[in-house]
Amino acid sequence: MTQSSLVQRLVLGLSLAFVASPAAVAAADGTVHAAPAAKPAPKNQATCRVMSILAKKEGDGSVPKNLAALEAQLRSDQFAAFKSFRLIEEKAMRVNDAADTSLAMKMGYEVRLRLLAAPARRLKLHLGLTSKGAAKPLLDADYSVAEGGVLLVVAGQRDGGRALFAFQCRRAD
Repeated sequence: MTQSSLVQRLVLGLSLAFVASPAAVAAADGTVHAAPAAKPAPKNQATCRVMSILAKKEGDGSVPKNLAALEAQLRSDQFAAFKSFRLIEEKAMRVNDAADTSLAMKMGYEVRLRLLAAPARRLKLHLGLTSKGAAKPLLDADYSVAEGGVLLVVAGQRDGGRALFAFQCRRAD
């Protein structure tokens, strides 16, 4: 076998290896390296609204207009100790089942959400809530909620009150 036919067979063999194995990458020096695995494409997606709220024990007991959608929950027995509510921030985020989505909030918390599944009329999500500078998350849990339903989480003390977070998600079209 001549040297040129040996080189041709080697080039053909490497070409076929790349076609058969797209996870291989050739370096300039001719060595072959495995390429990092691609992240799976998301199958399910949702849009979520995240609200940070400051709840205080002083006030007239009214719920402001910008929190009217949460009035029933904020007036429930579990929040009866609070007499005033103030919306600090509202953000939207798109989540999927391929990776966590993170969001930094003004009150010094980081929110991580991942969509785990989207069965009929429900959403299963993973929620992580971490205070700025904390070694461990305050909350790291899976939950299931009706599509469009609200999950309210009471976090730490802030500015003479308590930080509340409201999460509302809907399937993305």
